[in-house]
Order: sequence, then structure tokens, then C-alpha cells
Amino acid sequence: RCADVTGVQTCALPISGSGTCTFTTPNAEDSSVSCTGDDTYTLSLTVTDDAGNSTVDSLLFTWDTTAPTVDAGADGSYSASFTQNATVGGDATTITWSKDSGSGNVSFGTPNAASTTVSMDADDTYVLRLTVSDALGNTAFDTVTVTWGTTAPVVDVGADLAANSTVSINATVTSGQSIASYAWTQTAGPGTCTIVSPSSEDTDISTCSTDGVYTLQLTATDTLSNAGSDSL
Repeated sequence: RCADVTGVQTCALPISGSGTCTFTTPNAEDSSVSCTGDDTYTLSLTVTDDAGNSTVDSLLFTWDTTAPTVDAGADGSYSASFTQNATVGGDATTITWSKDSGSGNVSFGTPNAASTTVSMDADDTYVLRLTVSDALGNTAFDTVTVTWGTTAPVVDVGADLAANSTVSINATVTSGQSIASYAWTQTAGPGTCTIVSPSSEDTDISTCSTDGVYTLQLTATDTLSNAGSDSL
């Protein structure tokens, strides 16, 4: 500054640093400054009076336009509380998790940390956002897509039946997720029944070793380990 200086003739503003800084009013007492490269600059103000007497004052000026780096982590599918591990680089001073989309509420265990536990209260596909900022306000974000499902498949094996030869059972399974496995089992009966396709949604029962009443059960498990069953 040229403050408290009488008889000022010129104000010169030398600079050091890796980039080029531009002064809006380089020959005035006050000036706005912008620079072309991130660095710490030394700015010097020289004032000279009519008699040629000069004085100099300097300051360190940090120019930083580079936002911190952020990686919100891998997409995933879950049916229970999980940990989302993100990576934050640079000089981030603020870290914030938030929900971008999804029908339910999202709970973050540590919403201001890179890694946090996460849970939802409604089955849906969610987009979660991790935003980071540095001390100068440079901001970056990344998103991650999470499928949340806690509803078990609905299994219907049909009505009870009686047979004296091979019989086909055509089940119906409804699920919001993909089915990972089917499992037919015999849970009661005086003998043993032969289940032709024990790992399929539908199966034939070819024979039972002894006359009597048997209970057969189909269990369907989805890709999130939610399981539902029905029996006849």
C-alpha cells in the first residue's frame, strides 16, 4: 500500500512466483490481483516520492485454484448397514456425504469423514454424493450408486396336492432383486421323495418311497441374501 505516504509519485508492484500475476491497477495504492499458476507469490509494493526516495513492503500471496481430489468408492448392493470407503486427496478441509437421489432416508455414521457407515430405510437405488472443499473454497465431488434391498422374495408353490405318479410343481417367485438360488427340500414325511430339479424354481417329484403325507419346501434367495420360502 501507499498509505500514509505524502508526495507519492509512483507505486510499482514487483512479483516472484511460477506464474504470471495481473494487477488491475498496478500504479495505484490498492489493486486486485489474479495469477495464472498455483503457487506462493511474493508481491512487493514500491513507493517513490517526488524527490526520488523509495520504500518497499512485501507480502506472501498464495494463489490456489486446484480442488481436492475425491473418489466416493465402488458401487454396491446391500441389505444391511455397510461401510463406504472413499479416498480424498489434496488439502481438503471439509468433507460432506449427502443423498442425491433415492426414495428413502439415508443415515451416514460419520457424514464428515471419507469412510462412513451407511444405511437406508426404504428399498431403492440411491445415488450418494461426497463433496470436498479446501480452505480457499475450491470444491469437487464424486458420486456412488448403491442398491438397498431388505425385502425377501415372495414364494408361492401352489396348492397342496395328491399324486400316485410323477407330478410337476410350478412355483411363482416374485422379488425386487435377482434370484441367486433356489432350493427344494423335503421337510417332513414317512419316507423319501425324489426331487428331480432341486435347484430350480419348478421341479418334478418323480416318486416317494412310502405312501404318506410329505411336506416339500422351496426357498428362494436373492443376490442380497434375502430369503423367502413356501411349502406344500
